Amino acid sequence: MRNAGIVGFSCATGLGNATWDFYRHLPFSRWLVIPHPQLGVDEGRLDARCQIQKDPLGLVEEWLDGLDVLFSIEREFVPGLWRLAKQRGIRIVFMPNAEWFAPECVPADLVDTFIAPTQNCTALLEECGFGESTRYVPHPVDTTQFAFRERTRAELFVHFRGWGGY
Repeated sequence: MRNAGIVGFSCATGLGNATWDFYRHLPFSRWLVIPHPQLGVDEGRLDARCQIQKDPLGLVEEWLDGLDVLFSIEREFVPGLWRLAKQRGIRIVFMPNAEWFAPECVPADLVDTFIAPTQNCTALLEECGFGESTRYVPHPVDTTQFAFRERTRAELFVHFRGWGGY
């Protein structure tokens, strides 16, 4: 990855946590942070390479300058962002969540590479005609975020499901 940017939430939601995980673990050069409609922005996760998007397309062109790749999860976030990126020769990498993916609801024709986080998502993308541009990359839980304690009995379980919406 040369100059890649990621766009998404920075808050305690499934999408916000996933975007933050990708930003922390992959060499993104910048993050366009979209304020969550209810939770806003967790600024504690941000660094100097992050820009909070306050206007629908304001400052996006400047943010795109110098990018080779744009990555997002589940949605485009800023209407017209992918089209603007494609006009500048920026490749679009998109990781849909199968339970929310509807090709008619996102400009899927602009996507260069789909990242399928589950085999079910891979199958869905193939059914929608995107098999050639789909790569299966499992998206596991980052266990470094949980302290290990040996237990002989389990009383608490963690189930990640997001909020079921945004």
